[in-house]
Amino acid sequence: MNGRVAIVTGAGRGIGHAIAARLGAAGATVVVSDIDAEAARKSADNIGATAIPATSAPRTRCGPWSSRPSTGSAPCT
Repeated sequence: MNGRVAIVTGAGRGIGHAIAARLGAAGATVVVSDIDAEAARKSADNIGATAIPATSAPRTRCGPWSSRPSTGSAPCT
């Protein structure tokens, strides 16, 4: 997988980390993405030089990208 880039979401721990580690061991550059920035950093450090930590943006409580659409009566936070 040399020269390839893999983006693994939820890679801060568990199955996501295991997949990211396997891809890194196979030679891919791995973007280790997780909503928990510290977990992403630790996972990337554990994988080594081929890993880059990234943080996912937290969801808002309402709006087009959440599971609860805005009703217009309360501000989105």
